[in-house]
Amino acid sequence: MALALLQANVSVDQTWLDYLIIGIYFVFVLGIGALLRSRMKSSEDYLMAGRSLPSWVTGLGFPGANLRALEIMGTSFASSARMNDNGS
Repeated sequence: MALALLQANVSVDQTWLDYLIIGIYFVFVLGIGALLRSRMKSSEDYLMAGRSLPSWVTGLGFPGANLRALEIMGTSFASSARMNDNGS
């Protein structure tokens, strides 16, 4: 609750520099996508990463994504339970 009170008084003043940084970020990410697009010949190349990744790296991908999904569901459940406890 204290964190919510601290965040209530936060104001953000965006300037042209903020938009410039966001624009550079988007150009950078799209540039990576355009560069890698030429290397992918099929959807199998994309999904299998051209079979260039070691098995332990691809093995970590699934549990990482699964744990993140569980975290999102748990957070939403906890917040809804808290709202019901407060009578909201």
